[in-house]
Amino acid sequence: MKGFNLQTPEIQEQIRIIEKEYNANRADVKRRLAQLMDNAGKSGNSLLLGFTHAYFARIYYVEGDMKKFLSHVRAGIRLTEINEDKDSASICYNLLGVDAMNHGEYPIALEYYEEALNAASSESSVYGAALVNTGHIYYEIGEIDKALYYCKQGRKYLEKSDNPFPLLIELAQEATYSIWSKRLGMARGIIAELKVIEEQLQSRYPDETFTDLSEVLIYYYDTMQQSEKRDAAFLDFADALSNYDGSYIDFAENINWITDTLMNSGKTNFVGRLLNITRKSIMKSGIPHIQLQFLERDIKYQLRIKNHDEVHKLESKYFRVSCLRNRENLRIYKTNISIHNDMNHLREETARIEEENRRLLREASIDPLTQIPNRALLNEKAEYYFSMADQNQVSLGVEMLDIDFFKELNDTYGHQQGDHCLQLVASILKDISCDRIFSARYGGDEFMIIYYDMTDADILKKAEHIRERINQMKIPNINSETSDFLTISQGIRNSVPRDSNRVWDYTYGADNALYKVKKTKKGGILLIHNAVIDRSVLENDSIND
Repeated sequence: MKGFNLQTPEIQEQIRIIEKEYNANRADVKRRLAQLMDNAGKSGNSLLLGFTHAYFARIYYVEGDMKKFLSHVRAGIRLTEINEDKDSASICYNLLGVDAMNHGEYPIALEYYEEALNAASSESSVYGAALVNTGHIYYEIGEIDKALYYCKQGRKYLEKSDNPFPLLIELAQEATYSIWSKRLGMARGIIAELKVIEEQLQSRYPDETFTDLSEVLIYYYDTMQQSEKRDAAFLDFADALSNYDGSYIDFAENINWITDTLMNSGKTNFVGRLLNITRKSIMKSGIPHIQLQFLERDIKYQLRIKNHDEVHKLESKYFRVSCLRNRENLRIYKTNISIHNDMNHLREETARIEEENRRLLREASIDPLTQIPNRALLNEKAEYYFSMADQNQVSLGVEMLDIDFFKELNDTYGHQQGDHCLQLVASILKDISCDRIFSARYGGDEFMIIYYDMTDADILKKAEHIRERINQMKIPNINSETSDFLTISQGIRNSVPRDSNRVWDYTYGADNALYKVKKTKKGGILLIHNAVIDRSVLENDSIND
C-alpha cells in the first residue's frame, strides 16, 4: 500500500499480520489495531490512522456492530482518500457495498463496488474482492454469466494474496453459480480447489468455523439428485454452524439459499433445524431486509408443518419489520447521501489542492515573462535527455541562442519593447517544441534548445527556421551593427555522448560555438561536434549565413 514502506519495520510487520489474520484472529487483530491507532494518533501519522480505521470497520462489520462499523468506515474513507491509500479506501467502499446489499439496495451497492474498483490498485486482492462482489450483484438480478465472469476475473487477483480467506469465499461463490447454471463439470473442478483451501485453513485455524465447502456440496448433490450425500453435507454444515459464536450477517443469504434448496427437496426437518440455529441471531441483526427474507422462509416452514398459530405470530412480526424497513431505508438513504457528500467535498478539496500544486509547480518551472520553461526545469530536462542519449547511444544536440545587440534595443526602444522581443522569440521556440525538442529561457536574452536523436541536417533546418521566423517579423533595431532589424546568433553542438562526456560538455560546446558567431558573424549559425572544444576545432567549422 502506498507509503507503508516508509513506516518502521515494527509497524510494517504489524500491518502484514493484520492483513493476513483479520479473518481469523479478530481479538488479536483488534489489539494490534488499537496499538497502531494509538501510535498513529501520537505521531500524527494519518496514513497509518486511515489503515486502522479501514480494518476496524472490517472487523466490526463481521461482528455485527453497525454503529462502530459506520463510524470507522467514514473516518477511513476520509483519511485513505487524503493519503491516497488506494487499497484501504477500496476496503471501505467494498464494505459499504456489502452493507447496501444486505439492506437490499443493489444500485447503491453497485455504485460502492465501482468506487472500490476505481480506488484499489489494479493488482491487489481488494481489487479482486470488488470484482467478486460486483459479480454477486449480477447474480441477484439474474445475469449469471456476468456473475461468473466477474468471479473468475476476481479470482486472478485473490490467488496472489497471502490471505486465503477471500479466495475461499470466491471459490464457493463461483462453484454455486456454476451449479445453478448447470455447469457441473466446471463446478467439480472448483469444488476440488475449494476443498484444498478449506482444509488448509481448518488446519491453520482449528478454532474457526468453515462452512463454505459443505454449503456448496448441498447444492451440488441436490442438483445431482444424490440425496444421501446432500443430507450428509447439510449435517456437516449445521454442526459447524452450531459451534459458531459470531454474527450470522454474513451467513444470512446463504442460509436462505440452503433453506430454499431443502424446502424444495422436502427436507422439512432439516429446514427446522437450520432456522432454529440461526433465528435468534438473525432477528437481532437490526437489518430489516435480512429479517424479512428470513421471516418469509420461516412462515413457509411453519405452513409446511401446519403450525398456524406460529404463522399468525410471524405474519404480525413480518408487518412490524416491514414498517421498520421503511424507516431503516430512509436512514440508509440519509447515511449514504451524507457519505457521498463527504466524498464529493473531499474530492473537490483534493482537486483544489492538486490544482494549486500544479500552479505552484508551473511557477517554479516556467519563466514568468516568456511562459516557457526556466533554467531550473532546463537543468532537469538536460540531464534527462543526456541520460537517454547516452543510454541509447544516439545524438544529443544543444543550441545556445541569443539576441544580437539586445542592450542597444533596450536603450533605444525601452525595456518594455525588449520584453516583447523576448516573448516573440519564446513563442517561436514554443512552436517547434515536441518530444525530441525542448526549449527554455537560459537567462537574460539567451535561450537554450535541446535536440534529441536528430541529424545535423535536421537540427540546422530547425535553427534556420527559427532565424527565418525572426527575420520575417522585421522588428526594428536601428542601433544594431548587423541589421536595421532584430537578429539572433546561434551556436550548436551535436554528437553521440562518449563515456567521458557530461551535460556540461554540451552546454560549454554550444556556448563556445555561439561565442565564435558573436565574434565573427552575428546573425549566423555554427554547428560543431566535438565534446571537448578548443580553437582548432572551432576553426574547422563554418558559420551558416
